Amino acid sequence: MSIYLQGRNLPAFQRLSKIAAGITMLVGSLVLLGWLLNITLLKTILPGIISIKANTALTFLSAGLALWLLQYKESDSRLKFLRLGCSIFVTLIGLLTLVEYMFGWNWGIDQLLFRDASNLGAVYPGRMSPITALNFLLLGSALLLDDIFHRDKTAQLPTLTASLFALFAVIGYLYGVESLYRFGSYISIALPTAITFLILSLGILFARPDQGWMIIVSSDNAAGIQARRLLPAAVVIPTLIGLLRLLGQNIGLYGTLFGGAIFSISSIFVFTLLIAWSTGSLYRIDLARQQAEKKIRLLNADLENRVLERTEQLTTVNQKLEGQIFEREQTEATLRQSEERFAKAFRTSPAALSITRMTNNSFIDVNESFLSLFGYTREEVIGRSLNELNIYTNTDEWDELTKQFREHGSVNNYEIVFRTKSGEFRNMLLSADILVLEGEAHALTTMLDITDRNHSEAELNQ
Repeated sequence: MSIYLQGRNLPAFQRLSKIAAGITMLVGSLVLLGWLLNITLLKTILPGIISIKANTALTFLSAGLALWLLQYKESDSRLKFLRLGCSIFVTLIGLLTLVEYMFGWNWGIDQLLFRDASNLGAVYPGRMSPITALNFLLLGSALLLDDIFHRDKTAQLPTLTASLFALFAVIGYLYGVESLYRFGSYISIALPTAITFLILSLGILFARPDQGWMIIVSSDNAAGIQARRLLPAAVVIPTLIGLLRLLGQNIGLYGTLFGGAIFSISSIFVFTLLIAWSTGSLYRIDLARQQAEKKIRLLNADLENRVLERTEQLTTVNQKLEGQIFEREQTEATLRQSEERFAKAFRTSPAALSITRMTNNSFIDVNESFLSLFGYTREEVIGRSLNELNIYTNTDEWDELTKQFREHGSVNNYEIVFRTKSGEFRNMLLSADILVLEGEAHALTTMLDITDRNHSEAELNQ
């Protein structure tokens, strides 16, 4: 188990990644449909803003598909090549567009799908903005690096960089700061494009929640809880407070200096409340953990004592069995005495004991502890096999246990789940040895019920 206690949050992060991929593909498809049918609203997604370019929409569609297929990393080679092809396409579109800007070239890829008739007077009609091209280069590289360094932070660096550029653009639109969403005199990145980049970046990060920096964010421990609470707050709260401050300043409620003071005081107040709430929650979690650990220690101590007692009892039984077998070879009278002692120890043992034929796994004898544990009568058990009673729940697990027993001649403390007559599942600690009776090999099995201990451990993990 990882030191970050992962597992419970991983499926939720991967579902969010699929949702992000779906939204990205939906945006790309709607914009392409808008260009195909010449519907302005579909081209812009939001009314009254600049349109999203056709090649931008196509690249979003490819990036979303690559992210979706990233969830099936170990699938067949056809899906792998399709994912790689989409990632390479996204990377190349971003790279070629940036090269066009840098050297003033025009390779015609901007008007390849549709002619941007509304912007033919521009220097580069139909071309995506430099910020958009840079983000596609970064995210396409991240998708490619995931295949090469899929357990390394290297693949997450370009994704985080692209998300920062997209966040700057969104904040620029919210605050009306053009320099945050426009590079020089070139075309601006559209607001829906910046928002889609944010969603796509989060989707790529969430696709691998058990790798890189995301290990901390997705973990079940205190660090993960704090990260999931404070990271969104660190982005949303200052942005909202800044907007409220700007709104009040624009309508003349206060000046710049007073507005700055209001921003600082509000930020301090909100983050103080957030930190107090988080630390209080962590304190309660830690207190519950300490109580659970104490309970587990007590249960383990009790279980160890019970196991020790039953092990000693089983050792005594085994010693008696060995003596009985030896004595049976001496005289018939000694054999009868040994059988009587063994039967008494077998019947009165607090551990669940059974003797089964190794040829067909049928029961030839069980003790009262066995019958009490599984809820059967002696008539229902004797002569029937394990398979007929439907005791074991996992065929593969039982086959592995049988394999170990036949290879080594014994099994010690093997944890397995059995089903009682009532259908209840019980966790057992099983030990078995070979017992020869009348020249035929049998299995002498001892079972200890550890269900309560496992439940306590599960409570601690939660």
